[in-house]
Amino acid sequence: MIFHRHFGKHAEHMRRIFFKLFCFIFTAVTLSACATITIRAERLVPARHPLADVQSIAIIDFPSFEESEDEIAEKLREHVISEIQQNGFLSVADGHLPPTPTGKRAPTWRDQWKNYGASVHASVVLGGEIDRAGVQTTADGKQGAIVLTTHVLDVATGKILGNDRLIKVATFKYSESDVPDDDDIMNELIKEMSQSIVETVSPRLIGGSVEFLKNPESETGLQLALSGEWASAVASWKEALRHHPESHVLHYNLGAAYEFLELNDLAKFHFHEALQLKKDKRYERAYGRLSQSNEASKQLEKSIQQEDLDEPMDEETDEKPVTDQD
Repeated sequence: MIFHRHFGKHAEHMRRIFFKLFCFIFTAVTLSACATITIRAERLVPARHPLADVQSIAIIDFPSFEESEDEIAEKLREHVISEIQQNGFLSVADGHLPPTPTGKRAPTWRDQWKNYGASVHASVVLGGEIDRAGVQTTADGKQGAIVLTTHVLDVATGKILGNDRLIKVATFKYSESDVPDDDDIMNELIKEMSQSIVETVSPRLIGGSVEFLKNPESETGLQLALSGEWASAVASWKEALRHHPESHVLHYNLGAAYEFLELNDLAKFHFHEALQLKKDKRYERAYGRLSQSNEASKQLEKSIQQEDLDEPMDEETDEKPVTDQD
């Protein structure tokens, strides 16, 4: 009787231990399957898609029809070169565009830019023309302005990769502040305009936080992502997916990586696959977020196309590259 009572207490005690151990293992497995890791990362984003592979650029003059604006044009070119060199994402080819030949067989501006770019081993050539630059004095104060149009030409193809019309204005009223002299006003506008020009051609570094899921199959890819090796991380997860095709975690991580790299179509596909494998609010939010973004992009593209149809078509000339549809 005593033996039976002692054995019963011992069995009950063992059952409790095994139950606690089971709960611990279950909780650990569950947490490991659902645990997240947030990676702080940076990526280089091109100013516009056609410039994604550009590594070197030649900066030519920004001529004006007014001789009084020649000094402004030269200062602007120097500031643009300095800005691009400081950010370090593009190499700047050194040199000036040769004088334009005259005569019946004089090259078009495109041929001249293309030949010059090839001679200095540049991928693209950036140039343009100043439409207006100066400071006007009024009864109330002063207003400075620079208005110009920039053009980016692909040296390999001779095509225009981008046109931008940029405007910088600064107004100073006698009643509100001390009014700077004309040179100070123009120097500040030149600095601001050069920054705007650089933004149209130079890639920029963007930082952000990316949330991934942790499980054994994704571990190698996570370590690569932590090191900033995004291409290798994606390749690792794709390889893991071949061996674990039912892994919603791998699909989600691929989607998160592709979204961070702004490859939204691929990101949307993998978020959708993750959602099909497991109904999860995290997957629903990710897929829904990209679906809304895609719809907004379609609406914007449709609006731009309608605006293009509404505008009168300019005649094509060799004087000024006003369109990138050539």
